[in-house]
Amino acid sequence: LSSSVKFFTEFYETVGQEGLFGGQQKVNRTGLYTGSGVIYKMDAEYTYMITNYHVVYSQYANAKNGSTKIANKIHCYIYGSESAPQQSGQTADGYVQYGYDAYAIPCEYAGGAVSADIAIVRAKTSDILAINPSVTTAEFADSYYVGQTAIAIGNPEGLGISASEGIVSVDNETISLNIDGTPRQYRSLRMDTAIYHGNSGGGLFNTEGKLIGITNAGDGTDQSINFAIPLQIAKGAADNILSRYDGSAPVSVKVPKLGVNVVSENSRYVYDKSTGYGKIVETITVRSVEKNSVANKLGLETGCVLKSITVGGVKQDISRAFSISDALLTARPGDALSFTYLRGASQEEQTTRAY
Repeated sequence: LSSSVKFFTEFYETVGQEGLFGGQQKVNRTGLYTGSGVIYKMDAEYTYMITNYHVVYSQYANAKNGSTKIANKIHCYIYGSESAPQQSGQTADGYVQYGYDAYAIPCEYAGGAVSADIAIVRAKTSDILAINPSVTTAEFADSYYVGQTAIAIGNPEGLGISASEGIVSVDNETISLNIDGTPRQYRSLRMDTAIYHGNSGGGLFNTEGKLIGITNAGDGTDQSINFAIPLQIAKGAADNILSRYDGSAPVSVKVPKLGVNVVSENSRYVYDKSTGYGKIVETITVRSVEKNSVANKLGLETGCVLKSITVGGVKQDISRAFSISDALLTARPGDALSFTYLRGASQEEQTTRAY
């Protein structure tokens, strides 16, 4: 709770609505939306918070918003010091204006990626501490498992920050979301923890208070099917953005392109008695390698069974196909990249050259 915030985001929008005598007419409005977030990093000058990209983005934002569809105003409230903006007037061209009280903290967009549905928003640390000097940053867990307790903290229906509890139901599945007018597939953690509109961008925590994901979607037809961005993507995308943000212009997620296609085989569940949990593992085999690609320069070939990837000196096991893309989120300019793999009849473990 000490690391949780709720957001209000404003957009100048132009939308179509049915006219009095039929047909569509364009109407200007101020879109006021609410979401949730987690305090992730703090330094002497700024505090950085994670939320969903779709909390700070509106595909309906118009030219009055500038050349971007990112919110023209972002405010956050800390748990325990919450209120809401109130309508304070209207502009000549039909946009509602809102006023904010002393508990509202002005924020600015630092960066994000629609492909990950992750955004970073920052506020002045002095503004945060003036409201509550006891706020804390959240810490990501190392892993999560099916059956593990999953506690969502957010701002459901805009009614205020609250907590709900469930379990992790599925460790990995793909859902379709349309954030900017383009349907995309998102790797997600499924839980039966209750979430609603306004929970978007909030933290999903384990019983130790560590983040296992960032909540971002729900199945509107089933109350017990809701989704979160898994910790590997949420943390990887957030750190990727923060590593390149210098305070001037917002940045997006940037990852290297390997040029390799893989196939997953022998999918199976492996139970670990020492932890009381299990996980699904797969055999990941190279299907094809693009000519003159990074994978080609590393020496990967069709038939290689990938065991691990090392990025910037950090070795990460490849137990699922998505392990590769997760690892690439941690790549930084100048990092060396290599793979360990099995190949040939002997299936002897080998390591590629570093690139």
